[in-house]
Parts: sequence; C-alpha cells; structure tokens
Amino acid sequence: MKTTPLLLFIPLLMTSGALAASSRMVKHEDGSRSYFEKTGDGKGMKKTTYNIRNVLVSVTLYKRGPFGELRSCLIFDGQKNELFFVRYGYDGNANLREEQMFDSRTKELVRRFLYLSLIHI
Repeated sequence: MKTTPLLLFIPLLMTSGALAASSRMVKHEDGSRSYFEKTGDGKGMKKTTYNIRNVLVSVTLYKRGPFGELRSCLIFDGQKNELFFVRYGYDGNANLREEQMFDSRTKELVRRFLYLSLIHI
C-alpha cells in the first residue's frame, strides 16, 4: 500500500479521553487512511486504519523501549481480534537487526526479516 508524501497533522482524542500530544493521519493512494497517536506515557503508539468506506480494518499497538526504539507490537483486525505479535531486535549500536512476527493464536513464527547494514569498502 503506497502512501502520498503529504502527511496531515490533526489532533485526535485518545480512547482514554486525553488529547494526544502528537497525532497524524496518513491518507493512502487507495483512499484508506491510518491514524497514528502517541500514548499518554509516550512509551507507545497506536495505529488505526480505516478503508475508503470508513470501516475499521486494523489496530496496531506499538511499545517503545527506554530510548524510543520499537520493541514490540500487537496487530488486531477490524473486529479487534488479536492476530499477530511482533518483536524487534537490535544490535549493540541500537541498529534494527531483526523483526519477528508470530501468530497470536498458535504462537508460531510466520514472518522474519533480517536487516543487514551496508558495508562501505
């Protein structure tokens, strides 16, 4: 799914009723849109995606580590059924090295990405 380069920044109300410190909406080329909100404690982020008919498609809850790095996320479908758990791995220099996605129901690894750094010669 491609996104347009224009990001619209809009204030959003969090589910807790507190105004998000920073939020944004990304409109995708297919007409769907995703809303990104920081959690009140600043250690997480919520992404909510709707299709062109304004139907909830997915919700993703991200958790960040002490230095702001992504540590894990939970992915839910439009009915808020948990589908996947994702965890991120970093090297000693805080570079993202691995992303593992597990099926939340079976706990099986369903996808794994390894991030390799560029070698300068």
